[in-house]
Amino acid sequence: MSVKPKWNLALDALIGVAFLGTAVSGLVFFFDLAGRGPAAESWLLTRNAWRSLHDWFGLAMVAGVGIHLLVHWKWIVYATLQQLGLRGRGRSQAAGVPAAGLAVVREKVQQP
Repeated sequence: MSVKPKWNLALDALIGVAFLGTAVSGLVFFFDLAGRGPAAESWLLTRNAWRSLHDWFGLAMVAGVGIHLLVHWKWIVYATLQQLGLRGRGRSQAAGVPAAGLAVVREKVQQP
C-alpha cells in the first residue's frame, strides 16, 4: 500500500473515531445521562468533562472532514462537472479553485 492510501485511511479513521465520540457524548446529553449541574457525575465523568469531550470530538470531526474535502477537491469538481454535462468545458480551470468551479456551474445553470 502506497503512502497516499495510508494517509487517506488514517484520515477516514480519525473522522470515524471523532464521529463515534461525538455521537456517544451527544447521546449522553440527549438522554440526560450526564446528570444535572456541572459537577454531576455519570459514567466516571462529570457533566463538564462530557461537554469537553463532545466539543473536542466535534472539532476533530469538522477538521477531518475539511481536510478530507481539500484532499479530494479535484475529484469532487470533476465528478460534479461530469454530472452537469460540463466535463470537457472549464475542467482545467475549476479543478483546483472552488470559486472557478462554482462560476462554471453558475454559468451553466443561468443559461436558458
